Amino acid sequence: MKESPFRAASPPTGNDRTAGPPRDPGRMPGHPTTTGRSATGPGRNGLSQVLLLANRLHCERTRSLDSELRAMGLTRIDYLVLAALAAPAGEPCPLSVLSRRVAAHPTTVAGTVGLLERRGLVARSPHPTDRRITLVEITPAGAERVGAADTMIEAARPELLGAVYDDHRRLLEMLGPLVRTSPAASLDGSR
Repeated sequence: MKESPFRAASPPTGNDRTAGPPRDPGRMPGHPTTTGRSATGPGRNGLSQVLLLANRLHCERTRSLDSELRAMGLTRIDYLVLAALAAPAGEPCPLSVLSRRVAAHPTTVAGTVGLLERRGLVARSPHPTDRRITLVEITPAGAERVGAADTMIEAARPELLGAVYDDHRRLLEMLGPLVRTSPAASLDGSR
């Protein structure tokens, strides 16, 4: 196979993937190397270890939660939208605020709201004074569905939370202030 003259003519640069020592496939660029250590083993700082373990727990538990919600005809984003609309006393909510509350892209939330509206679980209406804003409100059928989902989640809590079931309240008490003081919390006025 003939070598490209362009490759030979240009000296390696710092951006050249072939320049420098071989890259550790388990390491992201810019992160300290963890070669020879497990992600949760010695040498990791406490916060990164907590984040890695929390992410693993999140992934495992959401698979179980998704399965339970599917049995009720809901996806996780359906449930999150319905729960967010039911939480503040069922008040109508602008789509933009709703997307921040559920931490999902506005396009995803708008699509989900459209699907939920066709199923009679939410209703959209124009804002009374600003025609650029669409308000979303949970319907009685939506409130009933999210209530049933909440009951199912509460019943499945020991399975979903496993060993931390007894410490559930304390964990929520610790995470609550972190969420309320995060920069994203001020976006919808939930501080």
